Parts: sequence; C-alpha cells; structure tokens
Amino acid sequence: MMNGHGLAIATKTNSKPEWHDELAKSLPVLKTKGWLLDELRRTKDLLQASDKELATKKEMEQALMAQNDELRQRLIELQKVAEIYKKGLLYRGIRKVIRAIGNIRN
Repeated sequence: MMNGHGLAIATKTNSKPEWHDELAKSLPVLKTKGWLLDELRRTKDLLQASDKELATKKEMEQALMAQNDELRQRLIELQKVAEIYKKGLLYRGIRKVIRAIGNIRN
C-alpha cells in the first residue's frame, strides 16, 4: 500500500501488535501527507522552472533593449549623414545654377 513514506513494518507473532490498530487509523492521514508532500515537491519544481524561464526572458529582454538602443543610435547617426549629404547635394545644385546663370550672362 503506497503512503508516500515507505512504511513497511513486518512482525512475526500470533497476535496483532498493539500499534497495528493505531497504524490502520493513521493510514489515510499518512497517505494524504505523502500525496501533499509529493504535490509540494512538484509545485516547488514548477516554481523553480518558472523562475529560471523568467530570468532567461529578462536577460533576453535586456539584450534586446540594448540592441534596440544601439540600432536607435545608429539610425540617428545615419540620419545626420543623410542630412549632410542632402546639404552637399543642394550646395552642388546651387553652384550649378549659379554657373548656368553666369554662362547665360556671358
């Protein structure tokens, strides 16, 4: 009979031991206690697994946020380069127009 604690008590006598009746009364409690201890162990295992998963996800979140910050900074730098490039193209265009006007006058 499974009770969660492995109580295997064997005696060799012609009469029933005095503790036998008390043990028989206690068996439901012992079975329940064994089941509860097993359930507690399973719950603790699930909680530990959940904690590990949560820690892993938090590490991933922090890594992704750092990567996001790096990408955002890179985007700002590229936008600055694009603005400088646009200003250079605009300046070249204005110089071409000025030259064209100068050529028309001559």
